[in-house]
Amino acid sequence: MLKADGSNWVHYKSQVEWAIGGQKGLIGHLYGTKLKPTDPSKDQKLIDDYPDKLEQWETDNGLVKQVMAAPIPESVFL
Repeated sequence: MLKADGSNWVHYKSQVEWAIGGQKGLIGHLYGTKLKPTDPSKDQKLIDDYPDKLEQWETDNGLVKQVMAAPIPESVFL
């Protein structure tokens, strides 16, 4: 758990990276390199794939948020 004063930030960060890194494809959400799919406008193949890709991105992003938020005290989270 992250302490309210942030004194164990390095430990918290390492724990979150370890937890997320063990899940295929999630580390990019943590580092901000796995970007939300953009709505395609012309390519029919991309248009057809967009809903599934968006749903997967939202699911993965939600998992990362849960791992990050769960050990944060309410006083820090708010």
